[in-house]
Amino acid sequence: SFSKTDELVFEQAKRDAAADADLQQASAVNQIDTWKFLFDRKFADLLIDRLKRNPEVVSWALSDPERLKMIRDLYAAEVYEACRKSSQSAT
Repeated sequence: SFSKTDELVFEQAKRDAAADADLQQASAVNQIDTWKFLFDRKFADLLIDRLKRNPEVVSWALSDPERLKMIRDLYAAEVYEACRKSSQSAT
């Protein structure tokens, strides 16, 4: 289970992902199953960007591939919906 600090880091990464232009564009033209391939590749990078501010939490998340997958799966649908909303409002 996540502590409040852990959760905050992942929520910040989720917001970063929802603001990502590539993810927004991909969500506009793909179903979530296809879009998630891009999200899965980008999510670790978004966490690494947060590493400077929260090294313990991010290192913990990245140290175990199964844990990272669980975290990605937890946030993918929310990020996908946020990206779709952003891409629709941009058109």
